[in-house]
Amino acid sequence: MAPIGNNGIRLQKFLSGAGLTSRRKGEEMIAAGRVTVNGQVVTELGTRVNPLKDNVAVDGARVRMGAPVYVLMHKPKGTVCSERDPEGRARVHDLLPKGLPRVFTVGRLDWDTEGLLLFTNDGDLAKALMDPVQHVPRVYRVKIQGQPDPHLVRRFNEGVRLPSGYRTRSAPIELVQRTDTNAWYEVVLSEGKNRQIHRMVEACGRRVLKLVRVAYGTVRIGTLPPGKCRMLTPEEVAGLEEAVGLQRGRFAGAPEAPRVGAPRPGARAAYTRSHFKTDEVPKESRGAGRPRAPAKPAESRPSPRAPAKPAGSRPSPRAPAKPAGSRPSPRAPAKPAGSRPSPRAPAKPPGSRPPRKG
Repeated sequence: MAPIGNNGIRLQKFLSGAGLTSRRKGEEMIAAGRVTVNGQVVTELGTRVNPLKDNVAVDGARVRMGAPVYVLMHKPKGTVCSERDPEGRARVHDLLPKGLPRVFTVGRLDWDTEGLLLFTNDGDLAKALMDPVQHVPRVYRVKIQGQPDPHLVRRFNEGVRLPSGYRTRSAPIELVQRTDTNAWYEVVLSEGKNRQIHRMVEACGRRVLKLVRVAYGTVRIGTLPPGKCRMLTPEEVAGLEEAVGLQRGRFAGAPEAPRVGAPRPGARAAYTRSHFKTDEVPKESRGAGRPRAPAKPAESRPSPRAPAKPAGSRPSPRAPAKPAGSRPSPRAPAKPAGSRPSPRAPAKPPGSRPPRKG
């Protein structure tokens, strides 16, 4: 019987990632003794398993962890994001394609809000995307009652003080369309408070008439009709992982999967109306238009350097600066050609003393 591995992932996380149940329900299954690992009943919640080696079963049926799933939905208005609704309203989960493993929403949209909604069974990525520390940008199209208001634009860009006293982060806003009675704006949010755009607009004395989310990080909704779904591309998944700085770990003995579509060095995300398209900057174009120094000839030698001074030597003292307006000292007249040098005074014998004065 193979031993239970010390490395890997927590057992309840494995059950959730396999699409069997949620982590909380998985903990209840483990505590009830319904889960076995390599034929042994496990009731300890801190048990870790290796999905590539360990045999995990629930009620005798083996559980396998499949590949992670990433789904994008254009959420229609009038649907709720919860898995169970006591009021019996339409749920977004009823619109998912058949045959998918258990997936959950990455964040939520209000009942009267439509637009981009992500589903996945990748708990690590979903947790990182919803982490308020990450400030992953989300783009909304909002229809606001009344004509364009420069005061509202200024307050959104600086941060709006809500009636509760909380001041929101800066939310860049731009006018994209106007009608006779209303105006359409595009807003970029980097935090996810409850009904935040509605509360910000109401604090500015206006009212939201329609709200649509069109982008989440680097993923765009495009022309997907309301109520329809599509799978994320590997490039889109890699862009989300790059946005949150998620580095995938791997189990011992597992081959390292290549990062398909990962942004190359030098790429920069543009947080503008282009909806976060990646702008590649090729190395050849960097510094284009700047004057370059002329190249040195191949045979030229570098100029010799002055010899280095020994360690501990003091710099030579500088001559004191002359006052402004002072004249240079006169030079001695030049001696005529052929003149002999003046004789030197005879040397004094050793031990002689200079004569005393007076």
